[in-house]
Amino acid sequence: AFAERFGRPATGLAARDGKADALTLGVGCAILVGIMSLVYMPGIGKAVNGAHRWLAVPGSGFSFQPSEIAKWGMCLLVAWYGARRGATLSALVTGLVPALIGVGAVAGFIILEDLGTGVLVGSVACLVLIAAGARFWHFAMMVPVAVLGLIAAIVTSPYRVKRIMTFLNPYEDPQGAGYHMIQSMAAVAGGGGFGRGLGHGLQKFGYLPEDQTDFLFAIICEELGIAGAAVVIGLFAALIWSGMVIASREREPMLKLLALSVT
Repeated sequence: AFAERFGRPATGLAARDGKADALTLGVGCAILVGIMSLVYMPGIGKAVNGAHRWLAVPGSGFSFQPSEIAKWGMCLLVAWYGARRGATLSALVTGLVPALIGVGAVAGFIILEDLGTGVLVGSVACLVLIAAGARFWHFAMMVPVAVLGLIAAIVTSPYRVKRIMTFLNPYEDPQGAGYHMIQSMAAVAGGGGFGRGLGHGLQKFGYLPEDQTDFLFAIICEELGIAGAAVVIGLFAALIWSGMVIASREREPMLKLLALSVT
């Protein structure tokens, strides 16, 4: 029903060369992995807080995460593959497995340094493949393997274990791992219902780290209160609604799947 909602590609596509499509997908995924592997290259790779996620442009002071390139690149690749092979995705070995290998390679490489982004990339890719015509029960069979892999990625990383423990009880280490979360909650609580006023927040003055990036929402809540939080949530909801409308109205299979993946 989900595939019908977003328009399964015509069955005539099944006659196209599956090996060529799988090879193209594989080359695209290999390029993305190659770009991400540059984070380990001396001179341009940049480690922040022990994580190798950034590439630094020499002499510019500018850095970026190549996983962002992989994130949007996978949207394009999976949408393209789903449109080309939609009629054969219901076949596990010949249709779905090549896509899963490519997605697994890219998402797995991202997970080495960034668990959240890697899980996001893998989840979105699977959703797009289901919309393109893959069978839901094929993915259901792989859930135990995916869960075991996720658990392994967490328990083998002391940093990730600490993050989870901090989420459950930030006050266990209030001056260490739990500091960010406690200060962010203090920012939200300090804003109350109506906020301190735009620009009048206190937590951004040396109390709450990463106040312009990871914890920006806490600052919005402190300064603009419940109304500010509602506006942000409303904008995200409007963005999701707009993306789904575009996906439902688009007639070209690849653009339809691409709109879904971006949303």
